[in-house]
Amino acid sequence: MRLWFILILIISFANSNWAGFFSRKENEACIPIVDDYTTCCCCRAWKHARYLPYILVGAYRNEHIWGDESCSNNPCPSRGLEHIATFHSSGYQPQARWTDLPKPEPPSDPKQKLKPQPTYIGFHTTKADSAVKIAKGGFLPSSQGMIGPGVYFARSLEATIGKVGAAGGFGAWIIAEVNMGKVLVVHRHSRDQDIARTGEWHAEYDTCYCIHPDDNLDEFCIEDPTTQIVRWVTVIEENDDPKVKQLGLDNEFESTKCGCF
Repeated sequence: MRLWFILILIISFANSNWAGFFSRKENEACIPIVDDYTTCCCCRAWKHARYLPYILVGAYRNEHIWGDESCSNNPCPSRGLEHIATFHSSGYQPQARWTDLPKPEPPSDPKQKLKPQPTYIGFHTTKADSAVKIAKGGFLPSSQGMIGPGVYFARSLEATIGKVGAAGGFGAWIIAEVNMGKVLVVHRHSRDQDIARTGEWHAEYDTCYCIHPDDNLDEFCIEDPTTQIVRWVTVIEENDDPKVKQLGLDNEFESTKCGCF
């Protein structure tokens, strides 16, 4: 079995939300062991699937060291968050624009309930300590923004790194599966975007999707992260994640002393 895959399984088990399932009730307080980067596995929001070591994702991956080939699908149909992070990272736009994505027809009667909409993949970048707080307690909506208050996501990691990194705020990134609900579509630098900025769309819509002239820069804002975010994974960048080197996860190993593998 490929060594990098074994490593992912070990880390995933260590970070699994099941670690504290039988010893902790939902929302029960949990005391950190050392600091924000060393806490017990049960100190996390239920929808936070896991942390992924930066050494296994994106530009850090070395298929010769880890013994695995890159994903050859172009475009790749996978919606697995771990797969997107590991094999596609910044160069991957997981889906078409929201407006181009096939969706159920809206009900003819406005009183009828909206049919289930497809989920969407969103990228969110922030500082490392903020990402850890999000993993523990979930997302907190902003009080304002370009298309109103809420939690913001981008269609591509590259676009969101460009925005946050310019302000010196990049240290971690999050990939989330989002239930879009009822969506208001607006265009950048238009009157409808100015109206969306007020947040009045919250009264009728769940999500506001903003179309940019460059589709790489499309972004969307959701009103209620508690109900709309299905799950997410987190990657802490190298400068803010010393545990990878402390645990020797950045080195290839051929065998173990006990010969188990």
